[in-house]
Order: sequence, then C-alpha cells, then structure tokens
Amino acid sequence: MGSKIQKNRSDSDMFQGYVEERSFEHQWLGESTPQPRPAVGRKGSKNAESESFLPVKTREELEKALVAIKLELYKEGVQEYHLQVKRAGNSITLTVLPGKG
Repeated sequence: MGSKIQKNRSDSDMFQGYVEERSFEHQWLGESTPQPRPAVGRKGSKNAESESFLPVKTREELEKALVAIKLELYKEGVQEYHLQVKRAGNSITLTVLPGKG
C-alpha cells in the first residue's frame, strides 16, 4: 500500500524537498514570483523612525488628525474625497475636496 503518514510534523518538515511544478498560474505571475514589499512607516517596525523623515510623535499626531477628518466626513455622508496639499512658506495646508483625486 504505502508508508504511513507521520504525525506531529512541522510544516517545514512536511514540505522539505518539495519543488512546485510550473502551472498556468505562473504565466500570470511572470517568470519570477513577486517578493512581498517591506512595510514602510508602520507602527511596530523596528526602523519606523529611520524610514520616515518625520519624528514618530509628529507622524502620530498627523495620522490622528487625518483619521478625525475621515470620521467627520463619513458622518456627513461624504465618502468620495481627496486631499489637496498646498505649501506657503513654512506652512502646509491640507484641504478636503469632493470627488476622487
């Protein structure tokens, strides 16, 4: 019949020596399998501060303000909008505009 299936094996043990055969899926993926992109500026990232030129505190305050604006717009029924960024001297202004950007 065949050999028994061993129990209590880890995933790496079960797939040891396995090589995936090329299939129709590979033609859509191209020759090389895309590698996952590293997360940029995510919380919990060891190098979150070095990946962004903004200090962590400033970035968190900006994210909180943007979430607050998003919630207010949602309560008003505005679901399609975009932010317009304007710079005047040392000031940056974000303006909410209706529609997709």
